Amino acid sequence: MIITRDVINKNIKFYDYNTSSSKLFEYDFNYLSKCIDLYKNFLLSNGIQPQKTVIIGETIGIWQVAALFACYELGLIVIVFDLFSQKDLTSPLNIDENYIKDIEQLLPIDYFLISYEGLPIDKENYPKHYYTKQYANRTLIRYFDHDDVNKSKICNTVISQKEFVLTKSLTSGTSGSPKCIHHTHEFLYSLMYRNSKQFYGKYLNTRSLNHGSSIFCYLMPAIISKNVTHFYLVKNFPATNNFDPNNYITEHKINETFTFEEKILKIIEFCNNIGGVDHIATCDASVCEAMLKHIKSNDFSHTNIHVLTNIKSEWVDNYYKTGMIGDIISNFGSNETTGPVFLNKASDKNFSETLYRKNDDYFDVKIVNDGLEVFMPVYNKTITMKDKFILENDTYNHKGRSDLLRINDLQINLKDYTSICNEYFYSNLIIDQIKSEIYLAIWEEVNFSLEIEMKIYELNNKLVKISEGKHKISKYNILKYSEYFSGIKINMENLRDYFRNPNENYKKLP
Repeated sequence: MIITRDVINKNIKFYDYNTSSSKLFEYDFNYLSKCIDLYKNFLLSNGIQPQKTVIIGETIGIWQVAALFACYELGLIVIVFDLFSQKDLTSPLNIDENYIKDIEQLLPIDYFLISYEGLPIDKENYPKHYYTKQYANRTLIRYFDHDDVNKSKICNTVISQKEFVLTKSLTSGTSGSPKCIHHTHEFLYSLMYRNSKQFYGKYLNTRSLNHGSSIFCYLMPAIISKNVTHFYLVKNFPATNNFDPNNYITEHKINETFTFEEKILKIIEFCNNIGGVDHIATCDASVCEAMLKHIKSNDFSHTNIHVLTNIKSEWVDNYYKTGMIGDIISNFGSNETTGPVFLNKASDKNFSETLYRKNDDYFDVKIVNDGLEVFMPVYNKTITMKDKFILENDTYNHKGRSDLLRINDLQINLKDYTSICNEYFYSNLIIDQIKSEIYLAIWEEVNFSLEIEMKIYELNNKLVKISEGKHKISKYNILKYSEYFSGIKINMENLRDYFRNPNENYKKLP
């Protein structure tokens, strides 16, 4: 039970599509296998050692996949760390202390893999690569390319064992400092085969492997599925809707200004030209929403869009129920479980934004006072997630989180600060991930009075004080509870970014 190239579906047709150049590169398993051999021989010639750690700095595409399987076969521990977030591309100098702390949590970094195309690794244009290189014991630069593939020598060396650690990554860091977690070949082998059952036909992946545990929810399960026929990897695709076309840095040079909308339109056009796809793994809510808004043809009527965020009711009403989209599927899990533990689908009977279902019995779950206990197969251990659920028949109704959140290096308990207002009404502090604002959401009908507003003012002052003036409540609204789980749900990645990057995301006090 180890992960090598042998798990790949040999009959899949592979494609790399570059949204910047509109170029499409087609290849098959035999060609990919030669690329894996090239990478393995390169790594072995550099004296790599099994169970040492590596960060793959290759961008999404054939060389990233080749590097991935080469590392898997040689027993390396692949560190999953986001080197290609859109924030890095649009704000190249925005590397704060928390980013460095994240790197330090992952130490040691024995090897950093980068291609010659990504050189020079300068601080201004590639800050994440720059700082990662500073912490890596060795930087290995790939100089070989497609011209060298047919010269590659077969490398049958497989060092991995089922108990070897395969990946190392961080938890979200929402409650306290991020924790480093490890997953083995045996567990991830089991998990990806479980997850592969949902994929078939044409699969399109817009996410780099450097994104938490989502690789074993999407990319790896799809690449091994016997029912997948076409496998598309999209390069230079926006991860989130937060980029500035006036400061857009491409994969190698600052030489183009494609906007977020233009990138979305290009991928929609591409899908139309190939007769549609059966699955799109996009993860981010803003990307999913933008794609849905631009779908005009029937080519997407059989497409399943996979996201790592909550499904909005308007998506279901406007796109699924009208037949414009096949389905929208939301995964619930964490880097510790990889998951998904639960699924929420637009096609679910009696769909609700907060109702999740178990897809199978792979994970044994139990609702406890502190959240959700998840029994991990293979490891035979139980972890506790800080998400509140209520079991309603065969569904799990998500009621949010109750743990600590970070403001810079401080920890706050949202309940402590909202308890002032809860003397009068039920409320929470909420992050609006679209507008990057923090505000008070009130879940019941109330009549505002001067006394209540004074309590809100008191709450605001406490929040401002503990965050050293960087956080304040922008507004307060009366909302239905369900609205909290639509466009303004606390998304862990956005929440972490919001609290950790005051220079970008907070409105300074006068």
